[in-house]
Order: sequence, then C-alpha cells, then structure tokens
Amino acid sequence: MPVGSRIVDFQDIVALSFSSNGLYLASAGKDGQVIVWDTASEKVVARYKVSTSIVDIAWSPISNLLAWTDMEGALVRWTSPIPSNLPSPCSPVGRSTGASKSKPPKDKAAHKELMALLGDEADASDKEEGEDLALTKDADEEEEDWVEDDMGGDYIKEEKEVFHEGGAREMVNVTKAQPPFQPGATPFKNKKRLLAFNKIGVVEVSDQDPHQVVNVEFHNRSLRTGYHFTDPLRFTMAAIGERGVAFAGPSEEHHPATLSYRPYESWTSNSDWEINLPPGEEPVAVAAGGLPYSKDFSSDDLGGDGYVALATSEQLIRFFSGGGVQKYIWAAEGDVVSMVAGPEWVFVLHREGGTSLDGCQNLRYSLISCKTFDMVREGRLPIQRNRTVTWIGITEEGAPAMYDSAGYMYILDRFRRPTQGRWVLLMNTNLLARKVGKEENYWPVGLSMKEFLCIILKGRDRYPGFPRPITQQIEVQMPLLSMDLPRVQHEERFLRDKMALTMEQDASHDETASSTAAKEVALDKILIQQIQQACKDDRMTRAVDLAEDLHHVKSIDAAKSVAGFYHKVGLQDKIDMLKERKESGDDEEGDVDPREGWGRVTAPIARSYASNGAGARPSNAAAFSKDFAPSAAPIRHSLALAKPIGEVPFTANRSKLTGAGSSSVIAPSVESSMEVDADS
Repeated sequence: MPVGSRIVDFQDIVALSFSSNGLYLASAGKDGQVIVWDTASEKVVARYKVSTSIVDIAWSPISNLLAWTDMEGALVRWTSPIPSNLPSPCSPVGRSTGASKSKPPKDKAAHKELMALLGDEADASDKEEGEDLALTKDADEEEEDWVEDDMGGDYIKEEKEVFHEGGAREMVNVTKAQPPFQPGATPFKNKKRLLAFNKIGVVEVSDQDPHQVVNVEFHNRSLRTGYHFTDPLRFTMAAIGERGVAFAGPSEEHHPATLSYRPYESWTSNSDWEINLPPGEEPVAVAAGGLPYSKDFSSDDLGGDGYVALATSEQLIRFFSGGGVQKYIWAAEGDVVSMVAGPEWVFVLHREGGTSLDGCQNLRYSLISCKTFDMVREGRLPIQRNRTVTWIGITEEGAPAMYDSAGYMYILDRFRRPTQGRWVLLMNTNLLARKVGKEENYWPVGLSMKEFLCIILKGRDRYPGFPRPITQQIEVQMPLLSMDLPRVQHEERFLRDKMALTMEQDASHDETASSTAAKEVALDKILIQQIQQACKDDRMTRAVDLAEDLHHVKSIDAAKSVAGFYHKVGLQDKIDMLKERKESGDDEEGDVDPREGWGRVTAPIARSYASNGAGARPSNAAAFSKDFAPSAAPIRHSLALAKPIGEVPFTANRSKLTGAGSSSVIAPSVESSMEVDADS
C-alpha cells in the first residue's frame, strides 16, 4: 500500500497507535522498527530501532511520550518522539506546540490510572495542565534531523535520528516469576495431556467434559499392572513413585481441593486413600516416593506403600505416609515452584522472595529426608539470568538433577556429604553431535551418570504430543574443553565414572564392597591407557598426575611397566614413590598431613536401605537431630612447617636406554597387567 512516497507492507506491522489529536501515527514492525508518521503529509517524523518483538504501542494523552511493551516483559518509554518545531501529539489541532499547552482530559481518574501504568502519575498530578515533557533541542539540530525526501530516500539520517539526540530511553524490566510446574506434565492438546511421565510410567488424561478419564501405564509391565478410571474430581497433577501414584486437583464449586493416593500392590485390601484440603488452600505440586521393590519380591518387604508430599498455595509442604498418616508440615521459605521425590528424600524448588530486575528467578532448593524430615541439604540453584527450570528429577544414583530452558543439565554432586554438596554441569545438549544442523529440543524423562532418557522434539515444539513419541537414550557427555581430542574424551569418561563411583561409595554401608572394587579396576584401566599416551607424547608431568589417581597397587605396577617400556626412568622413579606411599597407607585421609582433613565435618550419609530394596534400615541422617547439644569446639592446630620431599636423582644414563632394535619391542599389555582381584 502506498503511503506518501513509500510503499508499506502492512503484513509486517504488529502494532499501530494514533496520537490523541490524530496528527501522528506510530507503527511497530516485525523488523524492530518503531516509526512515527505525520498523518497529513504521510511522511516519517522519527524512528526507533529495538532488538525485541513489540507486543503493543500507545501514545501518552498528556505529554510528548510514546510507550510500548515487548515480548520480554519490558515497558519502554520514548520521551520526545516529536521534535519541538512540530505540533505536539497531545495539543489541540491548529494550536502550535510552543505557544500553547494541551489541556488534560476530562476523565482525570481514568487517565491517572493510565499514567500510573506509563509511569507518569507523578508528573500528571503535579501539574494542573499537561505540559510537553519533551527534551528540547537547538533549532539548527532539529532542522538537520527533519529531512524531507520526496524521492523515496530515508527521511531521517540513521546517524542523526531524533531519539539518539533528544530522546531518553527508560526501561522498567519486570521479570516474570516462573509458575509452578509438575515434572513430566504437559498442557492440554486436543483434549489430552500428560499429568506425569518418568522412568517408571506414564499418567495420561482425556477430557470428556464434565469428567476425565485417567490412564496409568508402566514401562515394565511385568512388575506393575496398568489401570484406568473415571475422574469426576478433574485432577490437574500427578506423581509416579516406586510404590504408588499420587493425584491432586483444585477446588471447585461442588468439592474442595483433594489429594488422592493409589498404591500399586498391598498386602491388605482398601489401601487407596483420599483427603481434602481446607478452604482457600490449593495444591501447587505433588511428589510420591518410596523404597524400590526387592528383586526377589520377598514377603518380608517392609518398604510399605511409600510416602507422599504435597505443596500448597499456603507455602506449606504436607508429608503423608503411604497409608495416609499425616507425618509432618513444613512451612517453606517461599513459593514452591516444583517438587520430586525419591527413595530417601524430597527435592523441593522454592523461590526466595520475588524475582529480580536483572532477570534472575531467585530459586533455592531443599533436600529433606522423608523418614526423619531433616534438612539434608539446601542452597541456591545455579540458574543464570533469563533462564527457567523446565525439569527436575532424581538420578538412578539418587542425586538431585535439574534441566533449564537453555538445554543445560546439572547434577548435585557429593550431596551425601555434609557441607560438601555442589552443582556440577553434567551435560550441555546444545553441544550434542546429533544436533548439528538440526532444530530439535529434548524433553527429559530420566537421568543417570551414563544415559539421558528423553523425548526428542522436532522444530520448536516444547512438549510431546499424541500419540506419544518413543523415549530415546542419549549418552551423557560432560562439556569439557577440546572434546574432539581422544585424550580429552578419556578424561571426560574417567571424570564421570569417578563421580558415579564416589556416589556409590558414599551410599554404601560396606566400604570394601566387591562391586566398587571392580569399578575401581575399570577406572584404573582408563588411567593406564592415558599414561601410555602421555609417554608417547613425552608428557611426564601429565603421566604422574594420572598415576596419582590409580586405586590399586597392581595398577601402579602396570603403570610402571608402561613407563619402563618407553624408557622413562624418571617416571618409573616417581611411580615407585607412589607405590611405596600406597603400600604404607600414607595416602589414607588424614595421614599425609592433618591439615588435609580439617575441612571434613563428618562422614557421608549412607543409603537408608539395602541396594536390592529388601528392607529399610535407619538413615545416618538421624544424627543431625538426635543430639541437640552444642558440639565440642574444634581443636585449632597451628600450621606445621611444610617438609619438602627430597628429589630422586636420575642415576641411569639415558644413552644406555636407546639401543638398536628397541623400536621393535612391543609395549606390555595393559589388560594383562590389570588383572586385579576384586577383593584386593
């Protein structure tokens, strides 16, 4: 459509607004251009370039001001969009800007409310008549900025745009608080949605107004049997646990808010239960947990029917046993955002106060024991600005994990060690090799230290639809630097396996378990391969660093054999020193230097149940609340003088190590040198 001497495609316009006197028209386009037009001459008066999409735009009825809102929730005010040598956008038609003032609207209350929205309430209330709040310029500068071009050129020079010279940009950044969400849930699509989806099963809902049909399915049908039922209460959230499924729904006219729990199997009949919430209290998040079933399904299983945790709108978290007994009520420090439960504890996300202006959600986490209700761990979430949490869960190793809107997966490492828990970046899905050249997202379902169980969404989809896509397994890869190098790939594998082994050792009651010893041998094999590569590259310092992480004496002997094959006598001497320290037990915690153990408060919290789930035993977490007497003051040792380690001279002559035919010697087999008994 022609406008003046320009052609404007109105399909690219997202918002329009006339000034109060009709002299000017403001338009916002998809290209981020805010353009002010003179309606009489159909010429461009001023323009403004923004970096985000604009939602709506409006003129101030009492001042020379233009305001708009964008997709990021920001309110932007452009003062003095109309130059001072032109009529004011709020003055009556026919009266000049310099000689007159625009009268305020008749409905002062309505416009006062509008000005409060635009931020001009103070200015409007202090003046009986609305004045032109434009920042004036020199007449010469205005004449340079007001350039009319009837030949189709740019009407305002980019380097001398009005808003750069006389305009003032004021931003009120309102960070929207992330609403509560249920892990594994989706919104309605074609009258169907998911209430829960995890590694155990799926809860689907079909809307058949005025009721719903709930369908519960399990991935392992040999262990649990699926079922469906008619839901007149219209549940809006669900949680799948090891022992049962919890449902919760809001209040309606004919019934209050409700919590319902349905165990899978029970030794008695009538194990399902239901409870109503008091008026004014609505469910926000629900979680179901419990001990995993024993492998042999023995009759002496005392795991019960699990437990349920319900977060409400009153910032309360109510704990229930699997039989419906109310066990505890915790008043959270802020609004609960999400919650998930495992065999031992509940992982809760809640907001610390409100959001900040810089885009931070100010989220904290709490890890609460489901048996003793002790606060095992709490702290801030490592969520960066302008990001939100999209999923939380408990890994197969029992560690809390979370996934954010940018595709970063975090895991809480050393969570069983008091004062030692810290978040670790486990995975960056943006760096996956399969994502190169593709536009796809990943909807988490479950996580372990080796595999990421998810649904792959094509394009810009955020949630899976129906029929349900197939869940896929993606190998976990920590985002180390230079991952294209083979040695760095070995480092990543060792680091990830070492973290998993540490979690297993912290949870184990028997520190000499054969399973952990076998995993230590597997880790030593990875280290031996890296030591061999370091010898090839003549990186002796790197080889020593790798040898220090070896777990067994036989592994150290294998490393020494590799160093001997490559004639690295100095490395052999260093490895001999490491072996001597290992055999003498000097590498045990606290024996090398008493100062190394000063930061350790107490032992890790062992798993509260056997690894096969056969029965439960008291958790070490009870030690936190068993004795409320103040602990004894720690003994503050003075710093001892550091004793330098004597250097071992190179006694061998390197020239004797290089002889004819040495290049034909085959390196000793790593596998043969690593035959370590699991009980060693």
